Amino acid sequence: VFDHPVFTGHPRRIPIIDCNLLDFESGTGLLARLDRLPEHRSARGIRHSVTSIIAVAIVATMSGAKSYRGIGEAAADLPQEVLERLGCKFHPVKRSYIAPSENTLRTTLQQVDGDALDTVVGAWITDQDLTARIAAATNDKKKAKANAELVGVAVDGKWLRGTGRSGDEQVKLFAGLLHHSGAVIGQTQVPDRTTENAAFDPLLDQIGDLDGKVITADAAHTNAANARHIVDDHHGHYLLALKANQPTIESTVKSLPRGSFSP
Repeated sequence: VFDHPVFTGHPRRIPIIDCNLLDFESGTGLLARLDRLPEHRSARGIRHSVTSIIAVAIVATMSGAKSYRGIGEAAADLPQEVLERLGCKFHPVKRSYIAPSENTLRTTLQQVDGDALDTVVGAWITDQDLTARIAAATNDKKKAKANAELVGVAVDGKWLRGTGRSGDEQVKLFAGLLHHSGAVIGQTQVPDRTTENAAFDPLLDQIGDLDGKVITADAAHTNAANARHIVDDHHGHYLLALKANQPTIESTVKSLPRGSFSP
């Protein structure tokens, strides 16, 4: 279904991932998860469900769209079988499935609860087991073996572009990304006039259970509270950078006998 040229041959859009590898329709697929999002619109005049609008936006983004205009253009290009699969409205007169317009996509994405959407999409991406799916699709036994080991999740902050805010008013997001695919599985806004550490606990709470995962972070997040939150509250592992700006911890680690840590 997702082998259509709109995904593979568009001159201005480079697909992020092969959507054929993703679960959209099962009981734990994207559509079922999006159905849990609250309906924020009044019932009058609704043509498209929130689920289908957001699913179309996600597929458009994964096909390489980078703006509201790009998402609208990609949505308009989607073939009938994809629109049907994403739960879009069937027009009885035109006898075809109708994609949501750019304006509908824009207003819905602007009004939906961003934190709730991040949680739903992040959990869906986490559960996709993309390494195993890609390995199976390419018969890559090395990737399949790597998938049985700990899953790395890098946490880092990035300034958000295109918000119309600058200087001290810029929006900064703190996100968790899968090492093997770069997929964002959770993100939260760093509160104004604070550091990324203020968003560390909320991000882990959003990602949820870290069993089988190892959190990696730079030296700014190396402290006992963060380590305890990872291990005690979320049952995960950590690999935190250590620099000379924390001389007490650094000297303690250096004094440990050789072999105290795994290679």
